[in-house]
Amino acid sequence: MSQEFWMLDFGYNARLLQSKIPNYDKGGRKILKNFHMLVVTVSWWVFTGTAWAAGAAPVSKLINVADTRFMEPGVSKWIADLYNANLWLYGITVVVVMAVIGLVIGLSFDKLLAATGIDLGKLDHSE
Repeated sequence: MSQEFWMLDFGYNARLLQSKIPNYDKGGRKILKNFHMLVVTVSWWVFTGTAWAAGAAPVSKLINVADTRFMEPGVSKWIADLYNANLWLYGITVVVVMAVIGLVIGLSFDKLLAATGIDLGKLDHSE
């Protein structure tokens, strides 16, 4: 396979386009490649932008609920009921629980590393 750069044919003959680029062998190849990437990028932006702008037919409001009919009482059912009842309270609960879990994991590993003799305290820099 030859080392020639071929670009997508947008109605131009690639060899004719290559012949019109000055110093094609000394850097014109890079110019052609950059032009190709510019065309592809602009095309991508235009086509996806028009697809998003087209929109769709109006739909009815979708309501997400957790199915708790067959759940046994416990923490999982409490969390599902909290999700169904109040999303703000559910979100705050999730944030607090994640922070507590992070704190527990961090402190646990700090104790584990201290027990193995690894000191993760402040470092002394001497210059």
